[in-house]
Amino acid sequence: MEIIHIVTFFLLGLGLMFLSVTAYLIFHIRPFQHVLETQGTVIGFVKRRVKHGKAYAPLVRFVALNGQEVTITGMINSKPPAYQIGQIVTVVYPPHQPEQARIKGEARLFLFAFSVASILLIGSGMLLGVMSLLALP
Repeated sequence: MEIIHIVTFFLLGLGLMFLSVTAYLIFHIRPFQHVLETQGTVIGFVKRRVKHGKAYAPLVRFVALNGQEVTITGMINSKPPAYQIGQIVTVVYPPHQPEQARIKGEARLFLFAFSVASILLIGSGMLLGVMSLLALP
């Protein structure tokens, strides 16, 4: 098998993996169709190990409609931290599950990134595959 075919299959496979993550995110964002929205305060950071050292995810506290005080950790890690302690952020959560809350917009960022990556990888793999087929004698 030629190297161009290996690269084509690799790009297509990687693109399909990213597409699977996109589908997973869409499925898990779905329960957030009917949400309550409130304001939360960044109270600190959670250090997480990442490939090149450490990054920080925001720790956010808010009070749910039922009066329950809830603390959540943001989904996105960054270095330096993307938020400041005391910063007010918008939080969304399912009405009867405030512990499932998320910082508004974070899931969409992941969805966008994985969607674009899957389109680029699958498109590149398909283009390379077509080009290799056209180059056959």
